[in-house]
Amino acid sequence: MAKINGISIPGVTAEKDWRGNIIGASVNFKRCSDEIKAFFSGLGITTEKSPYDQKFVKKIKDQENMPGKKITVSELWN
Repeated sequence: MAKINGISIPGVTAEKDWRGNIIGASVNFKRCSDEIKAFFSGLGITTEKSPYDQKFVKKIKDQENMPGKKITVSELWN
């Protein structure tokens, strides 16, 4: 929950620089109220940015689709 100018806003996290000045905000659209969602959609912000690198996510998804081979526990040490 961010506290911006003395107002607590659930679902919004303020990102600050080393001096404590707010330089950005992260929004959790699942936790914030409908008014906050409407405000951000009015600004053209409708999706959350993933904290993960998109190249990394693509590699993981590619690995899920690859065929694999099941082995038994005894085969691990042979």
